[in-house]
Amino acid sequence: MTSVNEISVVPPMTAAGAEVPATREATAGGIPGQPGAITEPSGPPAGTCPSALPPPGGGPYLNPQLYAVLVHRFGHVRVVNKGQPMVVGIATINDRPSPDVRSPGETYKICCPWCHDFKFHFRVAHGFGTVHAETGRRIYYARCFRCEKGGRDLFELLGQARLGRVALPAPSPLIQPQPEDAYRTPGDCANLLDPMYPGAAKACTYLAGRGLDPKFVSEVYGWRYCWRGDPQTMHGGCAGRIIMPVTRDGVEVGWQARLAYDPPQDRKDHDFTAIRWLTMPGTGWRSKNLIGYDQAKAYEFCILVEGPTDMARQGPPCIGSLGQTMSHAQFELIASTWGTGKGVIVMGDAGANEDRVVAKTVHELRQRCTCPVWAPRLPHGDPGSWERREFMQFITAFVSANPRGTVHDEAQVAG
Repeated sequence: MTSVNEISVVPPMTAAGAEVPATREATAGGIPGQPGAITEPSGPPAGTCPSALPPPGGGPYLNPQLYAVLVHRFGHVRVVNKGQPMVVGIATINDRPSPDVRSPGETYKICCPWCHDFKFHFRVAHGFGTVHAETGRRIYYARCFRCEKGGRDLFELLGQARLGRVALPAPSPLIQPQPEDAYRTPGDCANLLDPMYPGAAKACTYLAGRGLDPKFVSEVYGWRYCWRGDPQTMHGGCAGRIIMPVTRDGVEVGWQARLAYDPPQDRKDHDFTAIRWLTMPGTGWRSKNLIGYDQAKAYEFCILVEGPTDMARQGPPCIGSLGQTMSHAQFELIASTWGTGKGVIVMGDAGANEDRVVAKTVHELRQRCTCPVWAPRLPHGDPGSWERREFMQFITAFVSANPRGTVHDEAQVAG
C-alpha cells in the first residue's frame, strides 16, 4: 500500500523577484542569446579537487557542487530545465516513509559509463545524494535511459568519500503543494490538412514519408500543426512542430511535439531548434497516462508500444507508454482496462536491453492481469516500420501459437 503526500520546494527567484521559468535543454551547442543557453566548461584540470573548482560556466546552478563533481569525473555535462526546482513527495512504502521524487527539476546529463553511451542518456537530478529532511533518507534520483543503471550505482561509482568532501546544499524550505501537472498549451495550432498553413503541408509530407496517413492521425488521434508557439511554454519552441495530444476520457492532459522534419545528423538533438521531440513540462501527467488510451479502450485487448509514431502507424488498439520504462500507475491503468479481457500484447524492438525491458514489463502485467500477456518479438524493425496488415498477421500467428501467453525466466526479468 502506497500513499503520497505531494510537496514542492520553493521556486528559485530572479533578482527582480520573479520565478525562473522551466527552460529547455541547454548544451554547448545552444543558441546564444536564447533563455537557458549555456556555455559548457571543457572540464577541470586533471587532479583538481571538485570542491575547489570555480563556479562552472553558465551558472549558477541549483547544485553547483554536484555539477562540479560530475564535470570532474565525466568531463562534459549537459543541463536540462536549468533553475527548475525539484518536487518531492512522501511515499509510505511498507509502513516506512520514503522520499518520492515527482519532478526532478534541474537535471544534469552525462554519458553513461556502463553502456558506453555517447548521447548523454544518464540523467542525474540536482538533488542527487542529498538527504531528504522529512524522511531522513538519501535521494538517489538518477538513471540511464539506455541500460537502466540507477542512482545507487552512480553513488557507489563516485564513492561516499568523494561526495562527502562536497558540501551539498541543505533542502530548501517547503511550501504549500503546488500543481505540477497543470496543462500548458503548446501554442496556436491548425489542422494538419489546413491549406492556409504551408508548414502544415510540410508536416503532412514528413508524416507520409514515415508511412503515416495525415488524415488518419488528424481525425483519429487529433494530431495538429503548431504554427505559433506559446512563449510561456518552452519559450515558444513548439512552433513548426506536430503536436501529438495525450487524452484521458476525452480531456487532453498532455502532449508530445515532433519536428516536422529530420534535422542534419551533426545538429540532431544538439541545439534547441534541432531537438526532435519535446514533451509538455511535468512528469506526473506522463507517468499516469498512455497515449492512444481513449482510442483503444473500447477494444477487448491492447497492444503496448513505446512511442506515438509506432502507435499511430498501427492504429487502435495500440497504446504508447511515452517512454521505455513504465510507472506503477500506467501498469494499473492497463490492468483495470484490459486485465480481464482477451489479453495484453507487449511489443519491443530487437536488442538485449530491449528484451530485459520487455521481460520486466510482462512480469509486472502478469502480476496484475488475469488475462494472457504476450511479448512477440519482431524479426526486424519496430512497429512503426511495419504495414498494419503484416503487423496484425504476425501478432495473430504468435498469439495462436502461444495461447497461454509469454513466460520469461526470473534471470531475464532481473536483467
